[in-house]
Amino acid sequence: MQSLSSSSIAPIPSVPGLYISDRFAARSLPLLKSLNITAILSLTSAAEVPRFQPDAIEGLVQKHVDVDDDPTEDLFGILEDCCDWIALGLDAGKGVLVHCTQGISRSGSVVVAFVARKLKVDYLTALKTARKHRPQINPNLGFEWQLRIWIEMGCSVSEENGRDKKTYSEWKRARDELFGKGEEAVLRARKTAVGVAVARKGRLKGDGGEEEKEEGVEVVWRERLRSGWVPW
Repeated sequence: MQSLSSSSIAPIPSVPGLYISDRFAARSLPLLKSLNITAILSLTSAAEVPRFQPDAIEGLVQKHVDVDDDPTEDLFGILEDCCDWIALGLDAGKGVLVHCTQGISRSGSVVVAFVARKLKVDYLTALKTARKHRPQINPNLGFEWQLRIWIEMGCSVSEENGRDKKTYSEWKRARDELFGKGEEAVLRARKTAVGVAVARKGRLKGDGGEEEKEEGVEVVWRERLRSGWVPW
């Protein structure tokens, strides 16, 4: 099991003051204070939210979003609010930490979303930026699909009149159809996402030809998005 002493907090290049970590580092007062982190976004169960004494960190603010690392989770519905919260903290001069259980999928997804929105870059560029100091960042298959579409939608799921954009409505309908097929179908979708995540971990270690692999993956994703593919 990973220990507190082996955890670290990684900065996000091109976004001064933004950091990512696992749940262990998010509880380390020395680490938090050394980086002037006074805003913590926890994408975990309530039990994994860091708890501190009232006077442990001056000016500390925290936000908790209860989200599972599940490809069927509605990531679309939390991204804009999370990004707005991060932006407010950074604008106030705070160091902002985004964490989940392992600092890989949930927190990685939100950080990628924020980088894409702030720097106005595509998914792959945002992912590479986020991974520079934390290469294990790896959104699950369902999250990656939602992130790519969210970025293409201009980093918002809502029209000016407040209604859901068509793509978001279609995603919710597809998810409802999946749930309607029963528990076995949902479990298959989750197992597929786990298999993809394991394969990605192998690629992240690198064995040469990374640029060629990335281009091949991007070609696949462009075709998926054009065809209306969903990850289940």
